Amino acid sequence: MDEELAIFQGRELARGLPTVTGLALLCSRALAGLGKPPTVLGRPAEAILALAADRGLIELRIQPDRIDSSERLLAVAVETSMEQRKVLRKTGDPAWTMGFVEGLRQLCMSGLVMHLAGHEFVLTAAGFEKSRALERREFDADVEGGFDEEI
Repeated sequence: MDEELAIFQGRELARGLPTVTGLALLCSRALAGLGKPPTVLGRPAEAILALAADRGLIELRIQPDRIDSSERLLAVAVETSMEQRKVLRKTGDPAWTMGFVEGLRQLCMSGLVMHLAGHEFVLTAAGFEKSRALERREFDADVEGGFDEEI
């Protein structure tokens, strides 16, 4: 484990790079047909798919300079239009925020998302197909704690 972390410097650790790298590796394994995908996607994973149906872009974000620890957590942000993204972070509720990070992990393992670059992930063709079979408004209550952000 120490050898694995030794490749990351302090700044990369502060930006969540080991987690991003782990998720990217899960995506790569799924695309190569390796590993075992989850049999059922959790509600947060489905909510991410529903939000991403139009644009397909998902970002893992971190704000290390925030005072409140729940605001420093890695969070999933989904581009919902050319002008807006939904950030799935709820101040004061780390379990809610991390549920969506787990949802992204499930999507990576399922081959529904692939790593694009840096902190960005994108739906695969199978991901777009599955996302378009979902009704976005069915997940409004699930993502209500997040906030919209202009791009």
